[in-house]
Amino acid sequence: MKSFMMLALFAAGATADIEFSRTVTQLIPGASGNVTLNTGCKSKDIYGSNDCTLEWGSNYTVTVDAVVPVAITTGATVDVDLKIDGLVSFKVNCPLCGANCSFEVPVTHQKINQAMPPCPLLPAGTYKNTTVLSLPSPSPVPTKISFKGTVTVKDGSGKELIGLSVAGSAH
Repeated sequence: MKSFMMLALFAAGATADIEFSRTVTQLIPGASGNVTLNTGCKSKDIYGSNDCTLEWGSNYTVTVDAVVPVAITTGATVDVDLKIDGLVSFKVNCPLCGANCSFEVPVTHQKINQAMPPCPLLPAGTYKNTTVLSLPSPSPVPTKISFKGTVTVKDGSGKELIGLSVAGSAH
């Protein structure tokens, strides 16, 4: 889950910040969830913290409380489809578990190869976890960028489990 959050934040965000907001557009029947950051967010809804500003070099406590009606097993993916500064396409399709998430960052051509946790990532049922998200310092983003797009999580059969619309900036 932490790797997924970092991917989402990276695809999304010195005293520079990451600013982001999200809207849940799809949620599989029987699922519920709440992801809350301990600080840095202006609003909250039934899905958790929103309209957040995170500072590079800071730590954030992330609390997840979710009901997952299906197991997250081999073949489950996260798809990121963003436009950076309204021009540059940034598309990533990665496994949620059991393999590496590999992609190239547009413009900088930096190659990312992140080992994902073993499968099954989650069994069906209730999931509660609290972890610390540590953002690096200084900012790895060389200039201010904006982003807008979607993040979709699918099960091994390709069925959409959750869909998000995201927007923000990083600098």
